[in-house]
Amino acid sequence: MAKEPAARASRVERLADAVAAFDPLPFDGEASARCGTLVSLTIAARRTRDRAGRT
Repeated sequence: MAKEPAARASRVERLADAVAAFDPLPFDGEASARCGTLVSLTIAARRTRDRAGRT
């Protein structure tokens, strides 16, 4: 989270623009369950970086 109010406001505005620009993907109960499984496995593996090496 941004520490400065101006940076935080800028990020919120950028997020709102992105949300308005895209149609949501369908996400049903099966997809939700699969996502929960993947999150649990990721946490269990203690993976803290993405494939590009970002934290």
